[in-house]
Amino acid sequence: MIKIWIDGKEIETEEGRTILEVARREGIYIPTLCFHEALLPIGSCRLCIVEVEGFARPQTSCTTYVSDGMRVRTKSDRLLEMRREFLKFILMEHPLDCPQCDKAGSCRLQDLVYEHEIEEAPYRFHTEKAKIEPFSTPLIRKWGKRCVACLRCYHACRQVAGRKVLEIAGTGFGARIAVADAEDCISCGECLEVCPVGALTEALSPVKTRPWMARQVETVCPHCGFGCTLLLDVQDGFVAKARGSLCVRGRFGYDFVNQEGRIEGPYLRIYDEKRALTVEEAQTYVLSRLKSVTEEGGSIGFLVSPRVTNEEAYLLRELARAFPRSVLSSSAYFHGSQVVKAFEEAGLPLHYSYEELMGFDLVLVWGCELLEDNHVFATKIREAVRKKGTRLVVVGAAPTPLTRIADIWLKIKPGTDHLLLARIAKEALDKGLCKGRVEQIDGFDGLKGRLEGVDGEVLRLCDVEESAFQRLMSGFREAKGVAILFGTALSASEACLRWLINACIVTGARPLAVLPQANALGVARLLREMVNPKDVLGDRDVKALLVYEEEPFAFMEEGWLKDAL
Repeated sequence: MIKIWIDGKEIETEEGRTILEVARREGIYIPTLCFHEALLPIGSCRLCIVEVEGFARPQTSCTTYVSDGMRVRTKSDRLLEMRREFLKFILMEHPLDCPQCDKAGSCRLQDLVYEHEIEEAPYRFHTEKAKIEPFSTPLIRKWGKRCVACLRCYHACRQVAGRKVLEIAGTGFGARIAVADAEDCISCGECLEVCPVGALTEALSPVKTRPWMARQVETVCPHCGFGCTLLLDVQDGFVAKARGSLCVRGRFGYDFVNQEGRIEGPYLRIYDEKRALTVEEAQTYVLSRLKSVTEEGGSIGFLVSPRVTNEEAYLLRELARAFPRSVLSSSAYFHGSQVVKAFEEAGLPLHYSYEELMGFDLVLVWGCELLEDNHVFATKIREAVRKKGTRLVVVGAAPTPLTRIADIWLKIKPGTDHLLLARIAKEALDKGLCKGRVEQIDGFDGLKGRLEGVDGEVLRLCDVEESAFQRLMSGFREAKGVAILFGTALSASEACLRWLINACIVTGARPLAVLPQANALGVARLLREMVNPKDVLGDRDVKALLVYEEEPFAFMEEGWLKDAL
């Protein structure tokens, strides 16, 4: 620990931190425009300047690291005047079209101009009216004249999204953000999220709102299994914007909530005739029909979506148990059900968090395309690699965006994942890489027996190079914590899942499931008695089917399903 003084306040802090970090932690305000917590320091706006004893000129606090005995001043007439001049230069070409700008009311530049009491812009250039310019995705509108060259979007694209879509074109006052490779854009909107002004705005919602008019609603994204937090701007029941560190689905996939014609209440349809019902009428009608099916000796099938909440799944399970002949099913059966069973039998925890991911020294991404399955998880992995130096290994037949930054890419032959997992377990046993007292595990002797036939020939069958495999095992040896992120390529195979668990038990690695549905694991845990949806839909004894937010045509063959129904 070292001691520094900021505005006369004595502070103890760790080495390796910037002045801005320490000041914010202590509640000392320093104005910033280009700085963002999710990005490495940029230092382009110069507004965070502070006076440091021993330096002739003010230093940018976001890029200057603390040292023992350092004395810092964040407020002085000199600093105030310099910050005011920097802001006036920013306003030199910035259009003063705040009433028309989507960012009005939440614009960082507006706040800074007001805070520094700037009442005029004396250095104004003649500038054209702000207009929309071509951008890398149609979901985002670019207003080039409003850009303040903070470079947040440029760095967010590289550091957070792991892409190289944007570039800095020109130099000096002519420097501007330009699109370098539109095809590399995945429309994640990270550039939009970090833009402090109205240079990048959303193009999806036709209705805009102001911060003081909208109600901020915090909820959970429904699109994948990672459960990202969404902050929605809602005005008069209309969702106008989604904010947060999100993927393209989470940031822009909310328009279904606003669609005209969305069903807002129950109705009864008999052939082509539809009739609206009250909730009480619908409940009475459904219950009477289900009772009649039971009295006639028929079975009732319950088809539950893996996107429902745990509370809904629990209530549906209790409803099904109220009928003597009922059968539960869900598309979560294909992935979540097997994962839950395997994890619980091995005594392994199912759930994990961002913070846990940052604690691993070695991360294996196996059998999943995180860009498609869980883009935000991929972002967090990049953050762990960048900030903590986490070693990354990608196991898969095809390249992915993560292979660009991976320490090792094992280009495994499709269909041989279980063999490579067995080889990892065998190598760990032979080389003494076991973590913990694995010999006390029930069935350990049987596991050793099954591994006796595993040899170096396995690597040839998997099409994996010996040198790459040995580098992987060195990573297991050196790492204090290892995580194996696996997707549907492993969860869909009983053999792969079994050998994954075995490898994790032997090496001490933590398996983390990345499933495509929002609550597949939660539904699978609550509906343990679920069966294959095909067995329900093809069962002639099932005379009634209660479908709760599930869409069987999305995951089953259409012709067979129509015949079954």
